[in-house]
Amino acid sequence: MVGALLLCLLVCLPLTFILYESSKPSTEAWQQLSQVDPGGILEELDLKEEIPEHSRLYLKTKNTLLLLCSVVALSAMAGIALAWVVSRWHFPLRKSMSVCLVLPLTIPSYILAASYKLLTIDTKNSLAVWVRTNWGQDVMSTFDELWNFTLATFVLTAAFFPYVYLAARTAFSNLSTSYLESSQSLGLSSSQTFLKVALPLARPAIIGGLMLVSLETLNEFGAMKILGIDTLTTEIFYAWTNLEDKNAAIRLAGCIMLILLVLLIAEQWLSGGKRFHASRNTSSSPTLKKIPKFKSALVTLSCLTILFLAFILPVGQLINLAVDGLEKDSISRFLPLVANSLWLAANSSVLILFASVFLAYACRKIPHWSMVTLSKVSTLGYAIPGAILGICTIAVIGFIKNNTSGGNLLDYLYYGSSYGLVLAYLVRFLAVGLPPIDAGLKQINRNLDEASQCLGHGFLSTFFRLHLPLLKLSLSAGAIMLFIDILKELPLTLILNPSNHETLATKTYSLFAVEERYTTGAIPALILILAGIMGLCAVRYISRNK
Repeated sequence: MVGALLLCLLVCLPLTFILYESSKPSTEAWQQLSQVDPGGILEELDLKEEIPEHSRLYLKTKNTLLLLCSVVALSAMAGIALAWVVSRWHFPLRKSMSVCLVLPLTIPSYILAASYKLLTIDTKNSLAVWVRTNWGQDVMSTFDELWNFTLATFVLTAAFFPYVYLAARTAFSNLSTSYLESSQSLGLSSSQTFLKVALPLARPAIIGGLMLVSLETLNEFGAMKILGIDTLTTEIFYAWTNLEDKNAAIRLAGCIMLILLVLLIAEQWLSGGKRFHASRNTSSSPTLKKIPKFKSALVTLSCLTILFLAFILPVGQLINLAVDGLEKDSISRFLPLVANSLWLAANSSVLILFASVFLAYACRKIPHWSMVTLSKVSTLGYAIPGAILGICTIAVIGFIKNNTSGGNLLDYLYYGSSYGLVLAYLVRFLAVGLPPIDAGLKQINRNLDEASQCLGHGFLSTFFRLHLPLLKLSLSAGAIMLFIDILKELPLTLILNPSNHETLATKTYSLFAVEERYTTGAIPALILILAGIMGLCAVRYISRNK
């Protein structure tokens, strides 16, 4: 109970600090961000025509909300449609598409953004010149903003739609065929059956997938910086690095947390407290619907097109760049980055798995509502974007240093080593490690615990000799998922990583966004993608043999 409470406090500390800092008087930097004419200076100088129509905060919030709505809507359409045809229709390459449509998850969004920026730069420049020639500079500026926003929407949709696809595919695959047959026997067409039966039953899973898309979109920094889109997350970095104002950065973090709160309320409202039961029985296993040849070819072509745009084309572009890059740089130059990334991901994964096993086992031994609540609250760290968690962590460290005598230890943990970053990963990614462990423990019959006790085994002996071997596959799946997520994490790593301890993610971002050395940056980018592909293959192997 005490350990679960400590984990809960670690998660709640950043949120509490946001409320604490927001209650302080606003700073000059915050006024610059939130007001169109801070202090009325332009009005006093009789420069009213220079006063902007909207504040920076309004414009960044507007961009964030527009991008969020666009990405969520497109991810929903693509993910649900692909999940339905893959799980319920028979067409050529269906099994291959079922697996390959998950591959876009292996490409970090900032790498995908850099790849598509290069792929489209010539087309964009040609169109911009044509627009300026025919309609002038102002229209060209509007065209540039619209192009960047459209490309950002496409990139994030291509990167995140597999979250919805995976959730919906699982729900549709577990849907009893008897429901669909009963609806059709009542006179409903195939499209009506999908809209009125299958979609409502899969709604909880789809909403869960869309929440992940929303969280990742709000957390996005690297892709937005590369494509030149200003959002609340990029504005947090601007307030922290350019304005050097902690209060303004944390107030911006509060704005994002307010959006997250609205999303969580919307999720609960959409669920409406209803129960969704879509049981399957052995006499009515899912059967694939045969469709006409033309329609079958069209579905296959659509799946291949999406896979090509979201994975094959950008990876092909990176391979082409990497071949040129290897002529100038040796791959051995990046081996220290690989070692740093592997060390960080391995240590973080072990710590998170240890905490996950501790929480899940505590809930098994103490099935009280308070223990379950503490476990749920401890996983809320995933809802906190990495930029917010990083800045709040530094702010909390500064507060503790100013009010206690433990400053030297904190300086070493968070500035002289990577252990502070490992603790931050624990807060953010505990929600990734806990579910497979919890699910694995729930599959172990409690009668085995009682039998072990009757044989004279104590608490620790039962855990190490019974539960731990049975959790081997769950631990492996959780470790792989954590490893991939930590390797790809960028905003949190950028803020808390020591200057002498670069990772593959931070170096790739630096080469793409700061130095614009795309041929060199393609090499660590491909290493990250390869690690993600290997991780997905390992998870699939484990799930097939479980």
